[in-house]
Amino acid sequence: MAEVLIVLIIFGAIFGRGLLRSFYSHREKMRAIELHNSFADTQRENSELLEKVDKLSERVEVLEKIITDEKYHLDRKIANL
Repeated sequence: MAEVLIVLIIFGAIFGRGLLRSFYSHREKMRAIELHNSFADTQRENSELLEKVDKLSERVEVLEKIITDEKYHLDRKIANL
């Protein structure tokens, strides 16, 4: 009985080590994939935010032109009378 137990422990150690290696290898690959996907999502989100900033900058420029226009000031003065 003791011999069988020793053989089982040896086989368990050998196969258990291989299983643990494959488990940790798979886990590392999955983390790398998640990191890559997260990076891609972040890149896409950054590009969307940059587009929004560009559009808002253009709108602010247009509004600044309207506000600094002499005709706008004249219209405001007439409206206040």
